Amino acid sequence: MNVSLSPMRLLAMLGLFLFADGQGLLLAQTTWRRTYGGFGADEARSVRQTSDGGYILFGSTGSFGFGGGDMYLLRLDADGTPLWSRTYLDGFVQTGMACREVADGFIFVGSTNGMIGYDVLLLKVGFGGEVVWQKQFGSANWDLASDLEVLTDGLVIVGTTYGSGSGTGDAYVLRTDEQGDLLWTATLGGFGEDQGMGAGVANDGGVFVTGIEGVGGSDQNGFITKLTPTGAVEWNRIIGGDSLDYVYDAVETVSGDIVFSGGSRSYSTVWQVLVGKLNSAGDSLWQNAFGSVGDSKGYEVSLTSTGGHAQAVYNSAFNAGGRDMFLLLTDVDGIFLLGKNYGGLGDEEGYSLQATSDGGYIVAGMTETYGPGLRAMYVVKSNAIGETLDDTVYEMFDPLTTNDLTSESTSLLTLIPSPSSGPLTVRAKEELQDLSISDMTGRQLLSRAVQGLEVGLDLELPSGTYVLSATTQQGHILRQVFILQRP
Repeated sequence: MNVSLSPMRLLAMLGLFLFADGQGLLLAQTTWRRTYGGFGADEARSVRQTSDGGYILFGSTGSFGFGGGDMYLLRLDADGTPLWSRTYLDGFVQTGMACREVADGFIFVGSTNGMIGYDVLLLKVGFGGEVVWQKQFGSANWDLASDLEVLTDGLVIVGTTYGSGSGTGDAYVLRTDEQGDLLWTATLGGFGEDQGMGAGVANDGGVFVTGIEGVGGSDQNGFITKLTPTGAVEWNRIIGGDSLDYVYDAVETVSGDIVFSGGSRSYSTVWQVLVGKLNSAGDSLWQNAFGSVGDSKGYEVSLTSTGGHAQAVYNSAFNAGGRDMFLLLTDVDGIFLLGKNYGGLGDEEGYSLQATSDGGYIVAGMTETYGPGLRAMYVVKSNAIGETLDDTVYEMFDPLTTNDLTSESTSLLTLIPSPSSGPLTVRAKEELQDLSISDMTGRQLLSRAVQGLEVGLDLELPSGTYVLSATTQQGHILRQVFILQRP
């Protein structure tokens, strides 16, 4: 990123490096880079550190479940090793957007494509991933979820609705109690199309809503709206210049100011990262744009332990490939401290970020460079200055069974026995059309047309771990990992 620094700012950066090293953070912090998923398109949209020091990772998968797009939840330990993974589906297309830990499990939100348009889908699961309850909200038109935050007495969801009667999209706010029962809804927007992107929690019990107004126009602006605990508008602020702008996320500081993140084309011919701060009344304190000769966009923002701000960003300049996941750190006044690139030869983006309890950062998004499939969940756990001890990206093919936990069935595809010594029986709950077997690198070893609910195979393959993929006559793609053990 093309940013000029004063001598004093360079000294501040040097101080950050010395402080980190002096406190032993570079040596003590756990760092890693990993991908998760299968052979399809997988993407992480939310990551949070859990109370035991591990992580919960949430997004969407095209590798597991029905293969058309399902909510995908992974529980990781502190080293990024998967403890379990689950898909959540009902036969339609789901997208997972945000996940948070609560006292007795996890809450997550996304969108589901039902018989008529999309609806907001809210689920609570236990610490093992088992569904506790599921709620669905929406109109007769499309309703999409973008973000979720936990309040002291419930939840707030932000998204976009096309069923408010305005004729175009409006920002959509849903307030529920702790059991997911709806308390109130609010729509925000004017005559043009507006989108809700982020939810923030205010110290007084109110909420912040961020997003875009005038989508598709030549003067698209970002906005931040403060709502009272009952959903009334306290104030609304338009963010941006004379071109395209958006506000993705906002978070309140201890002093009551509001830090926001997003992107802008009002100050350059390319997209730049936008970061700013408002006071508690919504008045601007400062606003900065960071960029280079290529597009850069900002996503989630997190407060740091030193009072500054960290942003999940993508940057497309001076890279080996296209877009790269990028960690941007600024100080309390929004002045650039440092940036760290986590990209490869393909495209990467970072959507979610959190400052971790050890002084480092966890960033999650997607990669098209690493992983076994078309696109993988990509997660980087860094130290205080964005570094990892090893720059190697460890590609983790999900070895865990991903089951449909929202239906009565526990598995759509059963392989017997597993481990197998050679003979393998494949049983499905839909008529099979074809089968294929690949090794863990994705290399296809067997492919054949089949018919029926049960097929027998006698495999002449060496001992190892393999992936069986099955296509049903209804067009669903089912996958299962199995182990072959020769006597």
